[in-house]
Amino acid sequence: GINAEYGDIWSIACTIIELLTGSPPYWSLGTSVALFKMVNDPHPPTPQGISPELEDFLTISFQKDFKSRPSASMLGKHPWILLHSGKPKQLEELHNSLREHNKKTKNIISFDWFQ
Repeated sequence: GINAEYGDIWSIACTIIELLTGSPPYWSLGTSVALFKMVNDPHPPTPQGISPELEDFLTISFQKDFKSRPSASMLGKHPWILLHSGKPKQLEELHNSLREHNKKTKNIISFDWFQ
């Protein structure tokens, strides 16, 4: 169901952190403290030194309200995925679209790729 799909998004983000650090988020804290932090932190801590694109990918994947999380197809259009998927032309088109939009509206939109 829909809850499982959006739970999978959370799990993918956890797996990425585990691949980068060798441990899942909150691993060293013990069960009770980890559960407390999962409920009270805005999102699990992200590894230091990651790119801004990956930071954004993880942050949006960890939205508490599962309905606010992007779907897998939306994440497939995320700059971090495009950057590493051999699709530089799509990434360039996305950046050009954002630049043009920001010039016209004088607003900076960082989540334009959702649409």
